[in-house]
Amino acid sequence: MQTDWLTLALGVLPEPPAALIAVRAEGGEVELRLEGSDEHGLLVLVDPLDAEETAAVTVALEPADRGEYALVGRLEPLTSGSDGFTQARLVVDEVVRWKKRPRLALDVPATVALVHGAAGSERAAPASVRLLDLGPQGVAFAAAEGYRRGDRLRLGAAVGEHQLLVEARVLQVGRPVFGRCRVSCTFAGDPAVDALLAGSGEQAA
Repeated sequence: MQTDWLTLALGVLPEPPAALIAVRAEGGEVELRLEGSDEHGLLVLVDPLDAEETAAVTVALEPADRGEYALVGRLEPLTSGSDGFTQARLVVDEVVRWKKRPRLALDVPATVALVHGAAGSERAAPASVRLLDLGPQGVAFAAAEGYRRGDRLRLGAAVGEHQLLVEARVLQVGRPVFGRCRVSCTFAGDPAVDALLAGSGEQAA
């Protein structure tokens, strides 16, 4: 049975009208104003330039007493809206449990290999990428094209004294910029990641 992601999203979103901060698959944040919904997705207002340059977004949500969630979807510009904004439809692809903080901004070399099967065997030789950020259950890296939503992969990197090796699933792939794109992934959590984030938080305190 197909999951009704739109209904799940409406269950964790605030009542419209509401301002939402989304993370673009291409990198950076964009502000969305939730206006309502139709049978195909959420109706939002967005800056025209952001609407033109944004393919997919992740919206982190914190419903009262219900933990944290992330809404993952594709942005489809519709028509010009009021006050210079563009009306767009946010087609919801998935709603996942999520931990927003802490996240660590990085720019370090890493390797990624696509995997398959219950044993997680690699499908191809690892590719060289740049690890961009890391969170308790999410990671983003810059790479050449070749990744698709739903791909399973194994990512390895050395961050300071920590050796990371996590298996993740691709949530979003941004539009290519100068031959590379931002790939955002989710994973189940990893003790090495937790230790690294805890250490970075202590250093910042």
